[in-house]
Amino acid sequence: MQFSINDINPKQLEYLGIKKKDILNLPPREYTALFSGKRTGLFHFKNMTLPGLSELDAKLSIKKKEDGTPTLFVHPIRNTAKNSFDLSQEQMDKLSAEGTNWVGKKLTNEKGQEEDYLVTLDKETNEYVAFQKKTIKAPDEINGQKLNDDQKKNFIEGNNIDIDGEQFQLSPNEIGIEGSDGNTYFKSVKFNDVKYNRDELLFDLAIMMSGAAPWLLIGKSAVTLVKGFINQASNNKSNVPEKGRQNSYSEAELRTAAEIAKPQIEMAIKSDKANLKEKDIDNEWGAKGTLVDYGRDNYKFKKENEKSFYLKLENEQGQSREIWGTDLSRALDESNAKKGDQIGIKYLGSKLIRTKAKERDANGNPTGKYETIEAKRNTFQVQTLKVSQKQSAGQEHSVQKKSGMRR
Repeated sequence: MQFSINDINPKQLEYLGIKKKDILNLPPREYTALFSGKRTGLFHFKNMTLPGLSELDAKLSIKKKEDGTPTLFVHPIRNTAKNSFDLSQEQMDKLSAEGTNWVGKKLTNEKGQEEDYLVTLDKETNEYVAFQKKTIKAPDEINGQKLNDDQKKNFIEGNNIDIDGEQFQLSPNEIGIEGSDGNTYFKSVKFNDVKYNRDELLFDLAIMMSGAAPWLLIGKSAVTLVKGFINQASNNKSNVPEKGRQNSYSEAELRTAAEIAKPQIEMAIKSDKANLKEKDIDNEWGAKGTLVDYGRDNYKFKKENEKSFYLKLENEQGQSREIWGTDLSRALDESNAKKGDQIGIKYLGSKLIRTKAKERDANGNPTGKYETIEAKRNTFQVQTLKVSQKQSAGQEHSVQKKSGMRR
């Protein structure tokens, strides 16, 4: 990612009534958006510490100042959109029209060079936002359908694309995509190796709306997701809060929407558990199967990724998959499990650590240097559920460690 948690001044977070741990516990899509240089969704900060300001609705982003120093930017809701990009009246009229609209514009980048940008009006904060065209990425798949080259080109230009009769387009929201009619929502969307699933996003939303965090997610995309889920799962839509195309919803309205969605959420959880059991996942163990391989390698075996540790499991049908996590090496050592054993893996949560990571430039490319950052590390428990037949017959197995790998 372009930025790290160390780029955020704790004092800025204190003003917002939050801490670094709150940033690190953001739902994946919000976390990725923030540290990739994009804007988060619209949050309601309810514990502000600034004099005369106890609450604020705003989005967050990390950008570099003129001296190249990263800093946290807060984007509150503006009364009037400021014409920061010298837009013509015709362009402003187009952007303020119903829906999400885009106009092309030649703008000067941070290096003083003129480049092609797409400009839109973020109607949740009433602020003009510009995106470098060369940095805009089209999704690889929407709702399981792969996009062809023409669809990707149209998406990057800010035009609507058709997926099974539904219209989607580029969006300034944290995911980067939305239904062009303001109500259509995606079931799943994939950008390179990152895949967003509707149900996973809904569960993230439920967490952010639970009141456990010192902020609440209140943006339009959040409510569209809840409403879309409800509308698909139930024919009774009469109690769903409706505000036409209003851009944000109050905490009370969000909680009402969540309460209406609760039966459908519970049904989805039960359905997910049933499906997961078919893949050798149960209520006690996050994953289980026969341990067929393990080791340390680049995450998902891709050279551009950082080193991590993996366990390769195989189910009764002979299907295999890798579970990744640096802490799995420790957990495997403590379990004394060997290849051929049936094991269970349990996720124990995450903890804040200090580690070294590749330093990256403004374009996200490695500089060849390393920096110390604070990051979340997932922790696991591994337990042997059934030893292999060879072990049960009394064969001796030795554990060797070499170069950080068990063999």
